[in-house]
Amino acid sequence: MPFRIRFLACAIALACAIVVDSASENAADEDTAEDENDTETLTVVATRTENSADEVPATVSVITEEEIDRKLARTIQDFVRYEPGVSVGGTGSRFGLDGFTIRGIGGNRVLTTVDGISLPDEFEFGPFLNSDRDYVDIDLVDRVEIVRGPVSALYGSDALGGVVSFVSKTPADLIKVAEDWGRSTKLGYLSASGTLQASAKIAKQLEGLSFLAGATQSNGSERETQGLEDVLGHDRTEANPQSWTTTSGLVKFQMLDGSQQSLTGDLEVYSSAVDTKVLSAAGTTVMGTVTDKRDAEDTRDRTRLVLGYQNTQQSRLFSNLSVQLFRQTSATEQLTFESQTSLSLGTLSRTRSSRFQQTSHGLSLHAERAGIGARVSHRIAYGAEFVTTFSEGLNDGRTYSPVHGIIHSPFSVLPTRGFPNTEVRETGVYVQDEIRFPDLRMTVVPSVRWDSFSATPEPDSVYRDGNPGQPEPVPFSDSEITTRLGLTYDASESCMLFAYFAQGFRAPSYADVNVGFTNFALGYKTIPSPNLKSETSTGTEFGARYGNETMHLSLSGYINRYSKFISTLALAPRFLPTRGLDPADGLLTFQSINLGDVSISGLESRGTLNLNDRWAARFSFARAYGEVSGGKNPAPLSSVDPATLVLGLEANVAGWSGELIATVVAAKDESRIDPSDLRPATDDYRVVDLLVSRVFGERMTVHFGVFNLFNETYLRWADTLAIGEDHPDRFTQPGTNFAFNLRTEW
Repeated sequence: MPFRIRFLACAIALACAIVVDSASENAADEDTAEDENDTETLTVVATRTENSADEVPATVSVITEEEIDRKLARTIQDFVRYEPGVSVGGTGSRFGLDGFTIRGIGGNRVLTTVDGISLPDEFEFGPFLNSDRDYVDIDLVDRVEIVRGPVSALYGSDALGGVVSFVSKTPADLIKVAEDWGRSTKLGYLSASGTLQASAKIAKQLEGLSFLAGATQSNGSERETQGLEDVLGHDRTEANPQSWTTTSGLVKFQMLDGSQQSLTGDLEVYSSAVDTKVLSAAGTTVMGTVTDKRDAEDTRDRTRLVLGYQNTQQSRLFSNLSVQLFRQTSATEQLTFESQTSLSLGTLSRTRSSRFQQTSHGLSLHAERAGIGARVSHRIAYGAEFVTTFSEGLNDGRTYSPVHGIIHSPFSVLPTRGFPNTEVRETGVYVQDEIRFPDLRMTVVPSVRWDSFSATPEPDSVYRDGNPGQPEPVPFSDSEITTRLGLTYDASESCMLFAYFAQGFRAPSYADVNVGFTNFALGYKTIPSPNLKSETSTGTEFGARYGNETMHLSLSGYINRYSKFISTLALAPRFLPTRGLDPADGLLTFQSINLGDVSISGLESRGTLNLNDRWAARFSFARAYGEVSGGKNPAPLSSVDPATLVLGLEANVAGWSGELIATVVAAKDESRIDPSDLRPATDDYRVVDLLVSRVFGERMTVHFGVFNLFNETYLRWADTLAIGEDHPDRFTQPGTNFAFNLRTEW
């Protein structure tokens, strides 16, 4: 397009201006750049204690608010754009973005938290309900920490694949030294989806009290694809028309009593509404009934209330004590409206209402105690967590004929539930010791955790009437002890070696154990799995980090093995001799089962080279290989992302900064896809982005970016999960597009 050509020319000219303007750099800018380079990256989530990210026995990414702004990220998918080995799918889906996949493990096997509180579960039921974990507005986030690999010994059942920890803003993040007010505003635009975003935050420091209030709103339309076919049905390649609005708010306070004790309170709300015209569904035919039109209205809401207490007074039991009491509610509601034509009944109007909601409350305690000896020092962290979660789902709807009125189908009973209402109680107790041996230049970090898990189903008449013939749901429980042993060794002043061995565990989902649904019209049913076992894993990683004033480099290799891996809704094993058909009713029968073993191994590396005071080069790389080996015929693990390499060239000159980033992704060949997965293979691709930032004084920063500079047509492997019978081009990423944001602080 002519506009894109002109825009691209302006972007290239702007990048060139950074270099031309280098002569005007002043000493203050150099000092600022040096200070930024010297800033140590800290992590808390890796060991539950504050440490340098370069000194922990784990692979950790810490993404700050400044990086999120510089990368012009608006969604959870955007901010991991340059994180090989971590992905978020969902592009092109009516239901929006999926959760995180880390080293080939995703869904509820990755613990995702906001300020230490887990986000609601992912849940999918049939074609009209898909509740994912896109519950976070990252404009209210101060930083994100990502830990790769199993960390159940610190975080329990859901951390089988890793942890993604969002840390929200606090009053101290806005209020500058020697001031008592802090204010921040942000305006942004993304051309690929016509997104407009605006946010404002304010913080105030009083005597013994500080508070923060923030709000953000975004609205936009469907995200562009590289498809050009604006047609109805499965051959459609343009995105389905969509409009959406997201609103979120955050209020925090902190009370100090002057004796190293504080009381905190948080209130966070998140709400999104999406309207979609599902043009790609037109023409779908089921049992002689044709869908002529499908519209959707989807909402997602979450509210989190937290009270916290912290004590940093020295005592025999602790030098830092944190107590947190919380309550969180969430609801996903998805409405579907269809116009249909039936051979026997004529014109029909069909509605479907699907809802999934969770309410959780809990208490957590965390304490630390340090001790320093002549030849060894200890920093012990210990704590306990108690969480109760109540989950319920509901599916309802009706079919109406202008001639016959409301039609009651003999093949399905509505309303119904895909699982009985269930209360889950989880208890976890953990302890960790960071043992430092200065003379040996070594740190050993053992940790152990005990978890107890119980689920109590509460079937009601809606569940029983909607699932005739299903066995009575059963309660189930399990407990597990998991351990982790980490080690770091300073081979020299510049080089550190690290390793860990970790166990993981994940209790089966309440929905897997007691799922129940019968669809006579399509000839299938799902049945409970009362004997389902907890998944377990072992993980090992070895790595090295090297760093000096000029270079930082890290390299690690890992292998994770999973036993009793749960496959959701596979063919029921006892009916395999009859090809999955239950002889009693002739229905194809699905059931969640424990597979045999799954193994994932991989290699990851990243590095930065400071060429001079103004220029730096960086790279990151990840490659993994996964296999399911429990059956008669071993198969590749499809969830593993293809090999990815990210290269960047950065310049910082006179208040300007810019980075040219190339992302190179290998193909996902059919040989690396499980034959039972109906996902198309993807080609290799190369994408180049340009990011530019300009600081104006102390109060204003502008970030600008051009993405997919060379208009590459490509399909991300993570997005293929939602394709089904649709055309793959409708799930491609946008062509050349731009984004910018303007932030002010005072």
